[in-house]
Amino acid sequence: MDLKGSDVRAAVQRVVLVMACVGAAGCAPTLSTFVPAKTTPKGAVRASAGLGGSIPLGQIGNALDAADTAVSNAEEGQLTDEEKDQLTTDAAAVTLSPPSVAYEVQARYGLSDRFDAGVRFATGALRADGRFMFIAPERPGQFGASIGVGASVYTFKIPVPKPFDRVVEADDYRRYELDVPLLFGWSWPFAHVWFGPKALFATYSAGLSIAFVDEARVVDVSGTSVYVGGQAGAAIGYKHAWLGFELTVMHLIGNATIETPAGTLEADFSGPVVQPTLGLLLQFD
Repeated sequence: MDLKGSDVRAAVQRVVLVMACVGAAGCAPTLSTFVPAKTTPKGAVRASAGLGGSIPLGQIGNALDAADTAVSNAEEGQLTDEEKDQLTTDAAAVTLSPPSVAYEVQARYGLSDRFDAGVRFATGALRADGRFMFIAPERPGQFGASIGVGASVYTFKIPVPKPFDRVVEADDYRRYELDVPLLFGWSWPFAHVWFGPKALFATYSAGLSIAFVDEARVVDVSGTSVYVGGQAGAAIGYKHAWLGFELTVMHLIGNATIETPAGTLEADFSGPVVQPTLGLLLQFD
């Protein structure tokens, strides 16, 4: 496949934006699950730490491609009212679901032979979940399956990604999530392999202040996001420690209602989101 110069520049801009989010207290939702299909054995503790990147490829990516020009025009007072509305909706969409680097730390405890519970802190979000293994392997290497339910609350002040941070400030960010992962796979003393579908529902609200040369818009943003897709992962090690990799691919369906002094704007944004995660899995019996 031949890449045009504009395609290369757009790809580089997104990579730079991802790196710019590393130091932030959190950007986009952490979509990974990063656990094997087999639940934590009764009385055992599992811990994990991972680092990954969330890359939106749909309408949010298109908004990012046009962001530099729009922000520069806003700073120079060269936007029409229609273009101001477009910049407002783009800023809301990108700020609420931008490219980012996602880190996570997780701990789980086996409550029974088929049920475990865990807590995770990931890029500013605190998540608690439980999982039930409805197909329990009787020996290592036998097929197993589990289903889980997790709830997350976000605890950080929302960062505004570049280049929107030149004209946008955000505060009073609230976000809540509910996710359901269904995992199938195999576990051995030396490896884990897992895969399966996942769905995530989020509701959020935030206040944005957008500075134009001739006015400053203070807007309230609220809406929902639905992520539907799947993930696959593998980990290699022995008995108590494994190095793992997981790839999550989801389709985002998002909407936002933006209340401005002049009226209400509606933003709909969708498209695929890819999140690879690399990390370490530990188990203490």
